[in-house]
Amino acid sequence: MPGARPAYTKVPVSKGKPQLKSDDLFSGTREINILHNDDTYRLTITKQGKLILTK
Repeated sequence: MPGARPAYTKVPVSKGKPQLKSDDLFSGTREINILHNDDTYRLTITKQGKLILTK
């Protein structure tokens, strides 16, 4: 779709490891689901601004 924003933005980091901005991942929400090896994980931003990953 022309003019559409990508789902995520890669930020160059040292040693060739990709880095994603949490603002791009969460898109204004405080919780996202991540599918990994047929399991769903929940990544949540706490009130203190920390990340919690739960299965």
